[in-house]
Amino acid sequence: MKVLSTKKLTKIFGAAVLAVAVTGCENSADVARKPKLVDRILDQSMQSCPTEQISNYKNHLSKALYDTWSEDLDFVIANNVTICLDGRLDEDKLNIGFFNDTPISLLYTSDQPILTLAYNDGEVTEYAGDMLDELRDEYEDQPQKLKNGPDQYGYTVFIKTRSYHYKDAVDQGGYQKNPQIHKPPMKKLAL
Repeated sequence: MKVLSTKKLTKIFGAAVLAVAVTGCENSADVARKPKLVDRILDQSMQSCPTEQISNYKNHLSKALYDTWSEDLDFVIANNVTICLDGRLDEDKLNIGFFNDTPISLLYTSDQPILTLAYNDGEVTEYAGDMLDELRDEYEDQPQKLKNGPDQYGYTVFIKTRSYHYKDAVDQGGYQKNPQIHKPPMKKLAL
């Protein structure tokens, strides 16, 4: 029986760990089609959202989308959801209570439909991919609720493990106290 050296094992397992880290355990077909999905969502965002308010907008959104499962991107595209980065959701700019209100990771406006991801201190919310996954899990079996339901407020909670939640926005204190975020950011159209 041949014993592999530690160096060889590190090379073998290191490559496997790297492959998992890069693909996020997605199958090769999903990894191969992800660039087209990301480009499609980026194009829609660049046309509809006020990109000039955030430097390197396309790069920041692209990174968040590449950190998202292809299935979740399919769901966004199938339901014609526009994704915008939203600097207005920066915790430092909002009237959010320390104990009673949860920080806003994203807002979903059903009548548009537009999903805005928090953009704070030069970064997209680090949980964007997980929040999009939770959105798909929540609405995949009832997409009509996604289109006709109340606006949603997405946030994360960390108690032993991180969890992701959506609530009706009108029920959230942080949403109520900040009327400037009730309408999604959209480009102003020339008349």
